[in-house]
Amino acid sequence: MKKKVILHVGMAKTATTSIQNTLAENRDLLSRAGVRFASFTLNGKDLPNHGLAVNYLFSRSPTMHHVHAKKGLDLAAEKARAEQELLTALNGPEDTVILSAETISLMNSEEMATIRDRFAALDADLRVVCFLRPTLAFLVSFAQQSVKSGAPMRIIYERAPAPTVRRISSVFPQAQFFNFKEAVSHPRGPTAFLLEQLGIDVSLQPEKRAANESWSDNAARFAGHLNHFAPTVTSGRMNKLRREADIRIVSAISGPRFSLTKSELDRDRVESGIAWLVKTYGDSYSERFDDLPDQPAPWSQEQIAQAARVIGNLPPALVPLANQFFQCEAVLEDGATLKPVEAAIRRAYFS
Repeated sequence: MKKKVILHVGMAKTATTSIQNTLAENRDLLSRAGVRFASFTLNGKDLPNHGLAVNYLFSRSPTMHHVHAKKGLDLAAEKARAEQELLTALNGPEDTVILSAETISLMNSEEMATIRDRFAALDADLRVVCFLRPTLAFLVSFAQQSVKSGAPMRIIYERAPAPTVRRISSVFPQAQFFNFKEAVSHPRGPTAFLLEQLGIDVSLQPEKRAANESWSDNAARFAGHLNHFAPTVTSGRMNKLRREADIRIVSAISGPRFSLTKSELDRDRVESGIAWLVKTYGDSYSERFDDLPDQPAPWSQEQIAQAARVIGNLPPALVPLANQFFQCEAVLEDGATLKPVEAAIRRAYFS
């Protein structure tokens, strides 16, 4: 019999981390049902997210992966280990192997074709599955996640749902796209939903979703400014001016949830993508562009005070950029002043 390979390719921002962790925690239960959730490692630690290994095996720019860049890993050694761990999974006793890497949905068609051809050469029966969410919801969440990861705020229309579906389908014509909203509404969570869709009879406990809370609009835009001028990874290497995960402290700044504004998006491209999804998959993907805000959220005095506390804990190289943001970009509520921020910046300069 051919080995069945299920490739869960994302999309990004569709509970992928939660699904991967749940599958990893239930490896023994899955194995008894004839299913192996592949195991890839880094420094001896299991990585439920298979994105790094997939990057080493199939990406044309493997050194640009943020984990590789931040940790300064050895490309040849990591690629060899990923290859061996892939073969170990495929040569196991189970009939079915699951690989999960949302980075696949971000790949170009040529890289996806390399994946397709590799599994064809291995004589595997490949099934590609992907979760799908509405266009605006995806673009907002993707832009925010870029900032959280230490990158500038990104709006990449080629990674929006409609072009991504078309790109995946051009390489994997039988790929299946599941409604993300239906998945998270499942009483036992999106992983149970996925297994049911795959016909895998495994009874999981109700899923504990990984926390991935939205940042405030003020926090995301402040962090985005810092990352724009001093990204965590630059030229495929960790930026010496930054520290690992140093941007997370900015999330302490409260306020309304982050949203892109009307002026930040190409209305025609967004509405075209929305219309295509609705036509192809139904009204559950309908959204209104006019529901977006006109402007970023202004800064209240309370948020300015929170930012002042954050500035005192930033890497020194980011302090001038914080000053630049508040002097040139931040819009203040009526009556609000920058005195707490200015004082924090002076302390940071002279400490």
